[in-house]
Amino acid sequence: VLGVFGGLWLNVSVEPLVKTGAFYPLTGLKSQLGVQVLNAEMLAKTTSSDPKYKILRKPKFGKLKKIVRRSGDKQVIREVDVTKFSHGEIASGIVYFVAKKVLEPVEDSFPFLLTANGVQPAIGELRFHVSVAEPPSTTTPHLPTTTFKYPSTSVIKKPKHTKHTQH
Repeated sequence: VLGVFGGLWLNVSVEPLVKTGAFYPLTGLKSQLGVQVLNAEMLAKTTSSDPKYKILRKPKFGKLKKIVRRSGDKQVIREVDVTKFSHGEIASGIVYFVAKKVLEPVEDSFPFLLTANGVQPAIGELRFHVSVAEPPSTTTPHLPTTTFKYPSTSVIKKPKHTKHTQH
């Protein structure tokens, strides 16, 4: 928001009260958007509401989907493309990203509008890379692969010594 107050320019930016974490979707697979990726718990507690995410631009290399179940039923009834979801749905593990098949890693993102009762809406963005390999592990250290190259050896034949006789 820009404004002029007493001859001074004032620029006010609103950032969403959400924590974003590392997200490593794999090509061709479903990857859950859990609270480790998008976490608006602090906003939920502050406003005593269930914050809502509205997707402003869909990701290029995949789709955001949500599992739809019957009330009280754990069985998946269907999966639907979504352009909005809530913090509660993220926390319950029913929102995920389905990556398209790609031949090499690609960068993707989706901007969102985060709203909650009694506070100014704010725009955020989740950026990530769609990978073609396993994501880095947080429990097992990555051990580099080392290749040793040994110099080639060749056998050198020494000439036979012959006795020299003096005359």
